[in-house]
Amino acid sequence: GSGTVTTMEIQQQADQASADEFFESVARLGASPAPGATYRGTTTPVPLVCAVGHACSATPSSLQRGQEICDTCAGPGPRPGETDRAEAEAADATTGTQGRPDDHR
Repeated sequence: GSGTVTTMEIQQQADQASADEFFESVARLGASPAPGATYRGTTTPVPLVCAVGHACSATPSSLQRGQEICDTCAGPGPRPGETDRAEAEAADATTGTQGRPDDHR
């Protein structure tokens, strides 16, 4: 070895760094790689298991954009920690914070 680094080696190092970053993000979100999962680039889905055990997949680029890992957990309703607008309006109605009829003259 002459000590020079080839373009291919630089790309492999960059891919490994991207893979490490992706799998760290997955772990921070409570998910884990499915058995045999491999990183194949930013736009290739990686099979995962979400925090509650659903089989799912995500692309590295979708995680960077803030998309959910698991469609089942994401569902059509509010995300964990968010309140549903209808629930918030119902709570307002029961506590009387909505506008009262005498406000509309």
